Amino acid sequence: MNQLVNMERDFKVLVGEPHYITIEENNTVSFTKEQVTEVVQDWIKKASDKGVLHLHFVISSKSPNYTHYQEVFQCLQFQHQKSCVMVLKDLSDVTDVEVPFTLKTIDEVGEDIFKTIWLESMQFSLNTKETLSIDQLLYAFQTEIGDRWNEHCLVAFQGKDPVGVILPHIEPGTVEEGRLFYLGIVPNMRDKRYGTKLHEKALYVLKEIGASYYVGSTDEMNDAMKRVFSNNNCIQLGKIEKYTRVIRKG
Repeated sequence: MNQLVNMERDFKVLVGEPHYITIEENNTVSFTKEQVTEVVQDWIKKASDKGVLHLHFVISSKSPNYTHYQEVFQCLQFQHQKSCVMVLKDLSDVTDVEVPFTLKTIDEVGEDIFKTIWLESMQFSLNTKETLSIDQLLYAFQTEIGDRWNEHCLVAFQGKDPVGVILPHIEPGTVEEGRLFYLGIVPNMRDKRYGTKLHEKALYVLKEIGASYYVGSTDEMNDAMKRVFSNNNCIQLGKIEKYTRVIRKG
């Protein structure tokens, strides 16, 4: 039986203005194709009115509406951007771990150094190439997180050498859902299990800031990050698909 669409119940909206709006379906309610079309068209109008660059939809392959979305996206000029695996971890038993590096905030190292290390950690990544610049990404993070965003921008150092970056936060619109806006290891520190250790440390940071569980994702082809999830006992939930429509040229 189909129900009326309730945006607060059925979708999560992440606003990274002026660069993007991301709509995530909660996969719990069946809609007609007409309802799906109406939802997507409504968000195209809202995104156009706000003047953002991109409108993203994130849909689980297990969604009862998945086929409808595929057909609607094709008609409304959305492009399939990437397929990702989703994972879940209960943080109740997570404890602080000894790691071979220290964490510093963006305020401690300076914004320019933070962005340089973040950009370096993206080099040769197995994830789909990012469409936003590093400045746009940081601004989008600030917009999503709001006040005290800087406390969530962390760099890992081994002595004076950068290891990588993590951006742990509570998912907007939730109270206890921990997410990582980004986790990356710089190229010369890879293949040392630092990814697993930094992710493990990030899980503890999430618990410390109030998360009771963690939801993570990575590109379906990123075997290295999937191993990190496995090493840290994350449970795979399934696959999600990200579709994007260009609203205006940046």
